[in-house]
Formats: sequence, structure tokens, C-alpha cells
Amino acid sequence: MTQRSRRKTPEQDAIDHIILGRDKPFLEARFINTFKGRGVFTWEYIAPSTFVVEYRGIFGVSEDLDVKNNIFLFDFIWSGMHF
Repeated sequence: MTQRSRRKTPEQDAIDHIILGRDKPFLEARFINTFKGRGVFTWEYIAPSTFVVEYRGIFGVSEDLDVKNNIFLFDFIWSGMHF
């Protein structure tokens, strides 16, 4: 009887990629323009709740952001903090 391999949880997939310091093979970083800078693109469907990439930049709390001049890329809430 053949044994079925178990799918990794998104958390385990994230841990594996972070430890190895590798990005998913279907992702590509590309320069967009001087205003936006670089972006991450894919040519494959990404299912909801899938680990995609580890952010390796600088985090700042929302109060410290320069909203008037759009000096941030995105914001999110994690563990009760707004980044």
C-alpha cells in the first residue's frame, strides 16, 4: 500500500522557507517604476491562506508612517498591533 504524503500547513511551509532563506519558485521580483519601486509577481494561482513570502524590510507602527506623502506600502494588523 502506498503512503500518501501530507500537505504542509501554511505555518510549516513558512517556517521551511524562512529557515532556508528562499522564496517560492513561482515568484518574481520586478522593478515597477521609480514611484512604486519593486513588486512581487507570480504566474501561478495562489490559494487563500497559502504562505507566499517573508517580509524582510523595516516594520513601523502606523502612528510613525508618513500617510500624507504615502511613505509606506501597505498596512496590516497582527497580534493586536497595527503596522
